[in-house]
Amino acid sequence: MADEPSIEFDQSDAYRQLDNYPWDQDSEFQGGLSAILGPHPVPSQIHDLTLRARCFYFSRKTSVPVSFNAYKSYLLALESQKDVFNSKEQCSLTTTSYQASLNIQAESSSRTLIPKKAAPYPPSFAEIISLIAKNSPIPGIRDIPSTVIPEQASVAVAPMRKKPWDPSLLQTKIDSDKNKSGGEDKISQISIEAVKQVELLKE
Repeated sequence: MADEPSIEFDQSDAYRQLDNYPWDQDSEFQGGLSAILGPHPVPSQIHDLTLRARCFYFSRKTSVPVSFNAYKSYLLALESQKDVFNSKEQCSLTTTSYQASLNIQAESSSRTLIPKKAAPYPPSFAEIISLIAKNSPIPGIRDIPSTVIPEQASVAVAPMRKKPWDPSLLQTKIDSDKNKSGGEDKISQISIEAVKQVELLKE
């Protein structure tokens, strides 16, 4: 039991060191934090993610284990003590360095996330249904004609492919086989089979 206050003292000492660490000047931490937050951070998560990153980085850098949940409860207790002893105006003037940098990061990220002029919301489902029921045009939807406009129709430029059963293709195959084999028996057999296939296809 006698060891618990010293451990708690060591933790609060570590928390103070964590608060006083020059986070803004540490380029390695800032690079890691920007990778964690990503290009479009969620403003509600910036504070917790930054605190988690600071706890992890500080633990790795100093080899002093710092629990995120314990540190967060320490910060909440510290803020509640300040509220009890100081008025709200004094609390806003005496923010610690971590709070100031967190506020700056949150403000800068919220500025980049919110465009100056937001895009208008699309009409609701009920509005679209009423427009369809009234046979009114729906804004944002292109009108496509039901018939093909001759001026806009595409023209086929590739020659029509010959089918395997096309008689002219069969004759070409017979002629090429005749030149390759040199035997009349084989050619006549192929031509008889080809003629039979064509006759079957015609029926």
